[in-house]
Amino acid sequence: MIRQLNAADAAAYRALRLTALQTEPDAFCSDYEIENKKPELFLEKCLRENSEVPFAYGAFEDDHLVGIAGFAGDELIQLYVAPDHRRRGLARELALAVASHAFREVKLLLYINVAVVLHDKNAQKFYETIGFETTRMDNYKHNGYGIQLLALSRSRHR
Repeated sequence: MIRQLNAADAAAYRALRLTALQTEPDAFCSDYEIENKKPELFLEKCLRENSEVPFAYGAFEDDHLVGIAGFAGDELIQLYVAPDHRRRGLARELALAVASHAFREVKLLLYINVAVVLHDKNAQKFYETIGFETTRMDNYKHNGYGIQLLALSRSRHR
């Protein structure tokens, strides 16, 4: 089941987000050591405050949070599915749920952007399969890897 996360999900979100950063440090533009020291993570705080935007969605199996994806500004952020739950379409469902919600709630939003860390197991092809298009390279580097920016236009969103 895919649904929008709320304040009751904040602790489970935090645990899964930190697991993602710890187990796949090259996939995200954040670091586990820095984030773990924070009393409250960015989206965790948004969940506790019931903010409309930024927001997060979660994938659940047997009432257990197994995947997360968020939206802030004009970006899809923090997409992650636990390894034991991959290859079931959950990442795709999360990304599309976030995109649909963002385009519905943010009226003047024309594009949703995503940043992909360019290591050997990057997610660029995944994002392209759901309609994102390459826009430009960013000058920022994470752990020595470049960052590719992609965008999903409102008109291309399925």
